[in-house]
Amino acid sequence: MGGVGTGGVLPDYLALAVDGGVVGLWFDTTGDEVYGIGDRLYDLHVSAYMTGYNWARLVDYFIDSRDPGVRAGMRVDARPGGFTALWEDTAANRARAERLAGLIREVVSDPEALCRFVVEEPDAVDWEG
Repeated sequence: MGGVGTGGVLPDYLALAVDGGVVGLWFDTTGDEVYGIGDRLYDLHVSAYMTGYNWARLVDYFIDSRDPGVRAGMRVDARPGGFTALWEDTAANRARAERLAGLIREVVSDPEALCRFVVEEPDAVDWEG
């Protein structure tokens, strides 16, 4: 897979690549940093069991509230250990993938805000899908 520029180095939990006419952003939820945040969220809300599926739902909420244009043409492939956001490979979609990478980095970089969000708005995310 060919790399895509992100205007900086991505954290270990994100990988952005292009292959076969598709741009994809992988969010790995199994590493210590993200997994630890997931444990904290689960302790605050029993339905916030943070597999890749619920991380996808949480990120989806933040896409809707912060940058809904990222969703244009996007499909998501969620797995127990993370999820991949996929778009057709175009310049506009590469930019969307980079914007989503920035949004995920922003969300993960402030675990205290995520915890407050889960406590203050426990039903804002459809945890059960």
